[in-house]
Amino acid sequence: MAESNLKISYIVPDFDENAYSGGLYVIFEHCNGLARRGHKVTLFNDTGIKSKLLKLDCDLVRHNNDPALLEKSVPDILVSTHWRTYFFIQKMKNILKDNTHLFSLVQSDDRSLIGREEWPLYNRAVTGLYRDALPIHKMAVSVYLQTMLKTTFGQDSLYIKNG
Repeated sequence: MAESNLKISYIVPDFDENAYSGGLYVIFEHCNGLARRGHKVTLFNDTGIKSKLLKLDCDLVRHNNDPALLEKSVPDILVSTHWRTYFFIQKMKNILKDNTHLFSLVQSDDRSLIGREEWPLYNRAVTGLYRDALPIHKMAVSVYLQTMLKTTFGQDSLYIKNG
């Protein structure tokens, strides 16, 4: 894959324009760094709202859970950033190019954070992300997460340092 002029899309869950998490900050830094290197970077989220607190040097698009928005500009690289975004990638798989590279940015082990009411949905997403037939490459932001992916799910991952 050529390194210049790639179309890279990140899919993120909703976020509040007046608040952000450390994980969202990391995603914004990834997007900004890639944009500075000349790549066409798009951040898709449910709301289309820009953060008032973080600078974002790429396009922000509200996806409305409609993969048709990507049909006009199918990315070379698509990055899922949260277990909830897996379902959007599933909807998109029929419009992705054969050479679109799929990645999952793993920033935490959410199993201990999920409420009982979300377990069935979470379990389906995690099973899909980590055991699906879709070739989704994993990127882990810590050695702990890299080890967890390997020992729990049998998945290899790239170690991507934060910052």
